[in-house]
Amino acid sequence: MYFPQDHPPGREAQFDFTHGNSLGVTVAGEPYPRLLFQLILSHSGWRYAEVAAGETFLALKQGLQNALWALGGVPEVVRSDNTSAATHEMKRSRGRALNANYAALLDHYGLRSTRINPGESHENGVAEHAHYRLKDALDQALILRGSRDFHTADEYAASCRTTTLGTAPPDDGSEPPSTPPPPKMPPPELSAHQTDGGVQLMWTTHTNPNYTVQRVLRRVAGERPLSWTILPVALSATSYLDRTTMGGTTYIYRVQALKAYNKGGMSNLAEIAIP
Repeated sequence: MYFPQDHPPGREAQFDFTHGNSLGVTVAGEPYPRLLFQLILSHSGWRYAEVAAGETFLALKQGLQNALWALGGVPEVVRSDNTSAATHEMKRSRGRALNANYAALLDHYGLRSTRINPGESHENGVAEHAHYRLKDALDQALILRGSRDFHTADEYAASCRTTTLGTAPPDDGSEPPSTPPPPKMPPPELSAHQTDGGVQLMWTTHTNPNYTVQRVLRRVAGERPLSWTILPVALSATSYLDRTTMGGTTYIYRVQALKAYNKGGMSNLAEIAIP
């Protein structure tokens, strides 16, 4: 028997914790096994994710509140599994009930709770399936970054929030109808030349107001596996001086503007050999 899933706009969000160990992240060269907290709007796929030290009420409270503040509103219902951070076992019925602290948190935001049956993770399918997309997005960002090592835990946490905040794409890679992609604009024209201070990059400006982030991507020509280093620049910038180049190396650059999962405005490749 098949029951169609109907998620009206603004009604439901689902949250869950998932392990992030498969990402292979290290901090200062040391393994950094952590959980990821994720909240997803069931209708649009909008999501918020952050690093969590454990599946505790403190992590749940912080993640849920940060997600609601990032969203700028609240849904009617939050759905979850029977995590001990939010529920406890009732001795007589052997069922689960909300913890007092979690119930107070929901009451503060005017939220209602629905929970899956114990052991039936598929009933929280929006969140469970979103974990795959979340880790794929983080993995792709780490590949572009060129390294899975971070100087501090705060740097990794900030990278996680920046990478995952926004609308998650559906399985076919296209944007959901509720968040149409920005209109296509002519790509910027990028040029590179050597100066005494390093490699000077110049490009034409982005004029699309939908883009919220601009970045310079750099890689070493012929290097395998291929990996891009991300060099952040201001959204309004039209030039960048790369002072970190090394002699005897050929570099390839390009400029990209993007908004959440709406990628566009990719420039031409600019290649320059440093003697």
